[in-house]
Amino acid sequence: MATDAAPVPTPCPFTQRRIALMPVWLLLSFNVYWVVWLYKTYREIRQHSSAATTITPGRAVGFLAIPLFNLYWFFRVVFDFPRALARVQAESSPGAPLLPSGRISGMLVAAIAINAIGSYRDPSILVAGEILLATALIVCQKAMNGHAHGPVTPRAEPSQTFAELIGVSGASIDWRPVAAFAFAAFASTLVRTPTMRALLGLEVAWGAGQAAVMAVLAAGAAVVAFRFVRNEWLAALLGAALYAAGTLAASRRFEPTEAAVNLGAQFLLYAGLALFLRLVPSLWLAVLLGYAFAEFGDNLAVLFYGGARFSVFQPLLDAQTTVVFTGALWLAHKLLVRR
Repeated sequence: MATDAAPVPTPCPFTQRRIALMPVWLLLSFNVYWVVWLYKTYREIRQHSSAATTITPGRAVGFLAIPLFNLYWFFRVVFDFPRALARVQAESSPGAPLLPSGRISGMLVAAIAINAIGSYRDPSILVAGEILLATALIVCQKAMNGHAHGPVTPRAEPSQTFAELIGVSGASIDWRPVAAFAFAAFASTLVRTPTMRALLGLEVAWGAGQAAVMAVLAAGAAVVAFRFVRNEWLAALLGAALYAAGTLAASRRFEPTEAAVNLGAQFLLYAGLALFLRLVPSLWLAVLLGYAFAEFGDNLAVLFYGGARFSVFQPLLDAQTTVVFTGALWLAHKLLVRR
């Protein structure tokens, strides 16, 4: 009886690189490193199989230097090379988990767009773009490192979701993670208020009561959205809309611009945490990166509210809020959830 032969793994020519140093090289080279990395990646892909992509290393990098045409070519490249990497993975290690090429392409497009806007309007936004760029390259390089010494044994990669983090993914809602998330949101908001007054000179009237209301709204909106909507991006959008509506109702005044800012900022929070929890195996590193992306990225939304101007102290405020939120969530999980 004839049987179908199993796919034969083929060796990969990928070079193993230290992923911990990649953010350093990006920072020191003002992102020129990613162009060098792109050239080497295309070279190694083509060494494995010229059928994986029709783009040569020289074209991949060289066409980025052509004015105007490079706008088109950038999109061509960032959508091509993650898929080419996934094809090489499939040929080298049949059945092994593949690179999430769609997420990688989306992160790279968002990173360049955020960096372009931040360069002209608000330098603090650049941090959000750099977090996306560095994470995308690290995820790709980690996949390449895994194939550098031969075929990878098929196994499920550790994966986490935002719904699991807040306790709404099971048959019933676990209110302990919900309470932990609300506590972290409360702590970060409460600590942020005096810092805004001291560093930015803003008269903010947020007290403990209003911080508690905002924290409950943030946790409640997340529970409703991620409990009943399976698509994480739609859930993030729904949760942000519920939060924005809740803040309008709590403030008892209708300010469309402020509501839009709350909508954008909260969407970045939910979506950022959902994205990085999917990509980064370490839970608390994922939370730190996801919240940092949202915290620095929401300055983009603030630009459209009241003609806000950049302050050199804004990155300090965003970094402080990120550390407080992550630390408070970790502490609350230790005390309540006991992870």
